[in-house]
Amino acid sequence: MKHPMFALAAAAALLVGLIVGGRGAQASTALVLDFEGLGNLERILDFYDGGFGGFGSGPGPAYGISFGPDALALIDADAGGSGNFANEPSANTIAFFLTGPGVVMNVTNGFTTGFSFYYTSARVGTVTVYDGPNGTGNVLAAVPVEKQYNTCGAPDPTGAFSCWTPVGVTFAGTAFSVNFGGVWNQTGFDDITLGSATPGAEVLGAEEIGIDIKPGSDRNSINPNSKGVIPVAILGSSSFDVTTVDVTTLTFGPDGATPAHDLTDPIVYADHFQDVNSDGFMDLVTHYRTKVTGIAKGDPEACLAGVTTGGSAIYGCDAIKTVGK
Repeated sequence: MKHPMFALAAAAALLVGLIVGGRGAQASTALVLDFEGLGNLERILDFYDGGFGGFGSGPGPAYGISFGPDALALIDADAGGSGNFANEPSANTIAFFLTGPGVVMNVTNGFTTGFSFYYTSARVGTVTVYDGPNGTGNVLAAVPVEKQYNTCGAPDPTGAFSCWTPVGVTFAGTAFSVNFGGVWNQTGFDDITLGSATPGAEVLGAEEIGIDIKPGSDRNSINPNSKGVIPVAILGSSSFDVTTVDVTTLTFGPDGATPAHDLTDPIVYADHFQDVNSDGFMDLVTHYRTKVTGIAKGDPEACLAGVTTGGSAIYGCDAIKTVGK
């Protein structure tokens, strides 16, 4: 009988566990680990510390992130690996933990602002963020993992673990380690993200700008099933001129929705400027069709990204509260 989690091979019972890495306490941009570039059942080890995985894959990016020997990469069986999963959020590779009860990821320089990931799981657990190394110090955030791996319809014929849930939290302070507790051997993770409560929001090297989702609203309530549009103000300031935004590059939400209006039309463009926060600086108010954004129930924030006319990448995030069924 096939093991209920990920392994299709006759190896020891495998479970999926994905870990996120961070850029450092000074960095407010997000970093995503998708584990591509590692082999099937390869120990991750120092791959994200500029080193190599257990089979010699690498060198990987020098993010200052290290994993213990029980943290392995796993490739979908559909792509030639032994993973018993399907519908993974990105490409074909995830991470998992061979044993438990907890596996720690250390981030040498720390990370701030938020933490998030996608998971599929046949057991309940908790992923905990600490302000010390090796799962020590104060708890900055805790993310529950629920049993849901096969509850979203018929599974892929070669992937029983077919349901993936995005979760994320924001926190104050600087985190230096994450403990994946109780999720060994029955849980898979993908797109683990440091620096954002929205998984997969990779904006490395971008300049952070201020945005205001639904200007004038304190709750920023969004119904993912709405047929309307979501207004998002790009906030001007003494250090950022919104007229430098290349409107053709703007995207919003997990699925990268583009503006609903033709901002390349000079008349339409001119109608989208106003000072929404009365700070004396002009803001650019853009709109995005809700159903195209990819915002889903439970998402804690949404992000906008783009490029300036001078070629500089920009991004900004704001908290949201999803409503409706």
